[in-house]
Amino acid sequence: MFVALLSIILRTDFYGAIDEQNLPWGERLGKRDARLRAGFWSARFLIPRRVIAYGAVVFFCSFGSVELILTVFGHPS
Repeated sequence: MFVALLSIILRTDFYGAIDEQNLPWGERLGKRDARLRAGFWSARFLIPRRVIAYGAVVFFCSFGSVELILTVFGHPS
């Protein structure tokens, strides 16, 4: 999960084109936000997004099963 998220962060263009640097900050942040959102949901990051989603499902399911076992059977110590 962390490697997939790191690959998305490292391949993302946070700065944009040079012509955006002279815009007012609100417009510049809006364009950057739209560019980041469009880039994250593109087909380029499909596999890392799936890895993050499956990793989150596995994490929450394993955490829930440990909580269920501890609730039903008590702490082993």
